[in-house]
Amino acid sequence: MKNIILVGLFVLSMGGNWQGSIISEAYAAGDCQKRLDDNYVKQILANQGTDPHALKKEYLGNKAKISLYELCECDDGVIAIRLKKCQGMEERTWATTK
Repeated sequence: MKNIILVGLFVLSMGGNWQGSIISEAYAAGDCQKRLDDNYVKQILANQGTDPHALKKEYLGNKAKISLYELCECDDGVIAIRLKKCQGMEERTWATTK
């Protein structure tokens, strides 16, 4: 049985009353463990109008130490940012390998 990581977002709507609802998606832990080759990911991202460093800074911020992170491919083709060796929590991006 796979471990499940729950990623959630709490949404509030105003219209006289505050109402809250939880929107969540579950991702199987280990979904994004394939490390992407540097040259391959540069080529893929160039076709999408960006580069690996810009993508990491977009999600991690300009002051983040991006050398601690790498780009990993998820089973569905999404490119995720994870700690080296594709470990730890994943930050799924808009970029894809497909």
